[in-house]
Amino acid sequence: MQHLSEIVEEARKKGKKRLAVAYGQDAHTLAAVYAAYKEGLVEPILFGDPKIIEQVCKEENIDCNIFKIIPESNDVKCVNLAVNAVVTGEADVLMKGLVSTDKYMRGILNKDAGLFPPKGTLSHVAVVEMPNYPKLLVISDVAVIPQPDFKQKTILIGYLTRIANLIGILGFKPPTKDLNVTAALALMSIVLIEVAGIRARGTKGWLKSFAEPMPIILPINILEVFIKPLSLCMRLFGNVLGSFVIMELLKMVVPAVLPAVFSCYFDIFDGLIQAYFFVFLTGLFIKEATE
Repeated sequence: MQHLSEIVEEARKKGKKRLAVAYGQDAHTLAAVYAAYKEGLVEPILFGDPKIIEQVCKEENIDCNIFKIIPESNDVKCVNLAVNAVVTGEADVLMKGLVSTDKYMRGILNKDAGLFPPKGTLSHVAVVEMPNYPKLLVISDVAVIPQPDFKQKTILIGYLTRIANLIGILGFKPPTKDLNVTAALALMSIVLIEVAGIRARGTKGWLKSFAEPMPIILPINILEVFIKPLSLCMRLFGNVLGSFVIMELLKMVVPAVLPAVFSCYFDIFDGLIQAYFFVFLTGLFIKEATE
């Protein structure tokens, strides 16, 4: 997987998604939505002022008839209507239009709206194409949470791992099949675990813990710092690689029907299970380090 265009091709095969655009009445938003429509990706639903939308479409040579327009001139009400459309199942995807980010996020985080779960952790995962890098990069939480605590960091790693695993559903090689990806996640786990221990015990207490219950096992305790994350790394890598190999063999032997059935387990269920265990064990090791 090297280009974003490959994701577009696979997304097109999945059929169009109903896109709810909050206050979608500026030239940039309408042009982007129109491009996605022409690519066969979305069925657009615009929440905004019909007169402004029609005027902008005329200026930008966009066919206004392809849009389903829900008339509303107030930007905050547009956000609330778009969020409600997703919550009630009238739309599949939510998109920000001309409305300011603070108003947009208030609509998403509104407890009464039901879009954001109680005590949830808000983040994002992005797939980025770099001209001089041979693969796509999966990145997460670019300053959405300025100072995440350890619980939030664990959840963010879970988001990243889950998305990386589930990319296999689109027919691509999942990033977690690459040992470099799982090794990077393991390094993140090492930092989380040890920093949690230092914060809970203090530097001196953390160093003394390596000699517990007796100094003779100091080398073993030091090795354990690296062994725990390494076990996480290899477990995730091995399971995802194994699932990928099995799915490829099934596609070779029975190219129709059967791979789709087994994909429900190997690409969806197994991917989510591996993400859950990675996060659960990281949290367990953090708890051990702080006790």
